[in-house]
Amino acid sequence: MINISHDLNQPLNVIKMVSQMRLRDIKNNKIDIERIEYSFQEIIKQITKMSELTDHLRKSATCLETSFGYSNKTK
Repeated sequence: MINISHDLNQPLNVIKMVSQMRLRDIKNNKIDIERIEYSFQEIIKQITKMSELTDHLRKSATCLETSFGYSNKTK
């Protein structure tokens, strides 16, 4: 469980850091379109990592439920 928490927190920390840097740039009137574009690409990459992890967790949980005969589906 600790590993999952780290695997989700790491991309969130990157997103937060990149966002804070770009906000600081805007406040200081240091707008660089290329830097902003790169930042958005990095944010998208980190969100993709998180999405892949949550998909993996969902599939693993479904597999475990099936193995033990549990189901969250309503009849």
